[in-house]
Amino acid sequence: MYDQKLAVSVAHAYVESYLRLHQNTTAELDWKHPQIQFVPRPVGAFKGYIAVFFPDRRGPGAGHAYFDWREGTPGHLFVFNWGVSGSLTQDMSSFRRAAENGAVLGSCAPRPDAVDN
Repeated sequence: MYDQKLAVSVAHAYVESYLRLHQNTTAELDWKHPQIQFVPRPVGAFKGYIAVFFPDRRGPGAGHAYFDWREGTPGHLFVFNWGVSGSLTQDMSSFRRAAENGAVLGSCAPRPDAVDN
């Protein structure tokens, strides 16, 4: 299984860097209560997708970081999308739907038909 603590720590760093670069963002993120989604999609060494969301304390939005997870110890996390958006529930739903279909924008995950097993 992937290292959840590592995923949260890395996601925090990426989202915090996004906030520093986009200082006009008004989000006040709850760093202590992240919400994590894991969608398994094993194809060769690729194991699935991980999303970490940090809810906005003042509104419906969230900070997020999305990762490809590959085999390794504790696993290799490749970030491919991070930022802040206006709807936590919509982001979570969109991420899960796209991950289940293997169509997460920006991901470098292999297609099942392109991998020799």
